[in-house]
Amino acid sequence: MEIRITSLTGPDKGVKQRSKKEIYEEVELTNKIVKRAWKVVKANYKSKFDLLLDIDKANQNCPMNLKGLLEADDENFYHDIIGIGNNMNRKTGKLENCFLLRFAK
Repeated sequence: MEIRITSLTGPDKGVKQRSKKEIYEEVELTNKIVKRAWKVVKANYKSKFDLLLDIDKANQNCPMNLKGLLEADDENFYHDIIGIGNNMNRKTGKLENCFLLRFAK
């Protein structure tokens, strides 16, 4: 059985449906990214969960190459991670200040 996830707008609005496997892979990559980033950015967050939410929201609004981000050198990795933290509008979930992710798809 395959589970499909869509947003509230539904598939007729151009939202790509994802398989259960794709969702699990994305969650696994995001958790690994949080683990790698935590030692550097923990002073800026109350918890790892808050960091995870920021990364997830950034990925929802600007799809990211999560595997590429995880495998990136420190300079490029922390550009995106710190940039997300510094430019995320937590009310809207959007990145502000014209910040561009290096690992956007």
